[in-house]
Amino acid sequence: TLPNTMHLITGKQECDLTKNGIKQAKEVKEKFHNINFDVILTSPLSRARITASTIVNKPIIIDKRLIERDYGAFEWKKKKDIDYNGYWNYHLNLNRNNGES
Repeated sequence: TLPNTMHLITGKQECDLTKNGIKQAKEVKEKFHNINFDVILTSPLSRARITASTIVNKPIIIDKRLIERDYGAFEWKKKKDIDYNGYWNYHLNLNRNNGES
């Protein structure tokens, strides 16, 4: 996604795949071409749905329980500007951003 190229944090926010993201999904499809998937589940966010549908040519189950983490006030911030590693440390269970701890 464009925010990824800018090192920005995005969780539940919608953002489109870049041309490179689509290219990467197609490369994964090539690597997985011999794998038969029984079930494909994805987050409801478009970037996840598009990635999944690019990789497999089967019905995809959209499950809202798989939606990305809510980063609250950290959404669209640069990783270097917050305690990103501390935030992801599940042992600390920090919630300094009004998002998911």
